[in-house]
Amino acid sequence: MTIRLLLLLLITNVCVAQDFETMHQDLAAKVNEINRYRDHKVVKIESEAIADVFEGQAWLTGFYKDEAIRKITLVIESDLATAAYNYYFDSGNLIYITESIDKFTSSDKLKTNRTFSGKYFFKDNKMFDHEGTGSNRFDDQSLNAETILLAETKKNVDLLNKLKNNAVGLRN
Repeated sequence: MTIRLLLLLLITNVCVAQDFETMHQDLAAKVNEINRYRDHKVVKIESEAIADVFEGQAWLTGFYKDEAIRKITLVIESDLATAAYNYYFDSGNLIYITESIDKFTSSDKLKTNRTFSGKYFFKDNKMFDHEGTGSNRFDDQSLNAETILLAETKKNVDLLNKLKNNAVGLRN
């Protein structure tokens, strides 16, 4: 009985420890393809243009191919930390979000400590899987991560689409 229980625990730990990208190879392939593509039409919004939307300094960048959003990168820097988000799209539909939070450990902001890293997987506007290490805003069980992430994604896409017609093709 004890041996069976130990074997079950060992097998469970091996399965849980499996890399999310390995478990979601189709999404990993799409994300890699988006990151490798070098001819995106790029739209960048600096802090001043979105100061009323984000606290601190913020940089929002959208990457388009054939008029469809492919990737969004958002970096927000406050006095305490830097938060970075990457949103990936397939045919204009959200498929994957990465989120990281690095808190400053020195006053000159040269040293940081990663306090959170998260990955969120989507299909048909539904989050079907997620992984996170550290403490984050969704630790509060009253918050619905899927609803919040979809609303943030829409807000970012809308901001970028307003400026898209003025974008110049750049390399990402």
